[in-house]
Amino acid sequence: VEKVKWMFSEGKVSGQIRTVYADYDYKKVGEDDVYATALGGGLKYELASLYGFNGAVAFKTSQDLGFATGDDDKHNPELSSSKGNHTVLSEAYINYKYKNLNLRAGRQVLDTPLADSDDIRMISNTFEAYIATYDFDNLSFMAGNIQKWQGFDAGLDDGWVDAGEDGTNFGGVSYDNETVEFSLWYYNITKG
Repeated sequence: VEKVKWMFSEGKVSGQIRTVYADYDYKKVGEDDVYATALGGGLKYELASLYGFNGAVAFKTSQDLGFATGDDDKHNPELSSSKGNHTVLSEAYINYKYKNLNLRAGRQVLDTPLADSDDIRMISNTFEAYIATYDFDNLSFMAGNIQKWQGFDAGLDDGWVDAGEDGTNFGGVSYDNETVEFSLWYYNITKG
């Protein structure tokens, strides 16, 4: 019991605050210019590691600022959805690490060539996935199955979206020695 209490007491809280203004000045006749300003960010709590196990939860939110956001046809929905606000449990995972092997299951941030966080707006992409990584010298191996994803690229109004009928299986290997970087990836989106 004391060790479990220690995992919580030694856990780490992190977060960020963001504000973004985005507009489109259309040059076509009949097209309304759209704009929005949003304020938001994220808050994450990660447990300390006990026998290689830990976990984390994170929330992200984005709220349009009405006085600096277009109404109706002039609203830019890219920052906070068409409703003008978006809050999501973006991460909730269990992690196990043993030496160079790491296993993670649940909602998480991924940064691979096809499935990545795309962290350039208010809400970044996150994924429900099962991931294994193994690091050896300058090589890094990653394999897994992605079940769902959410974020701007999935459509903020749509919430969590399936990544294929049986998910997306993928694998990759990366080599990096500070001078040369090379990676090779394979994805199989099952009945997408």
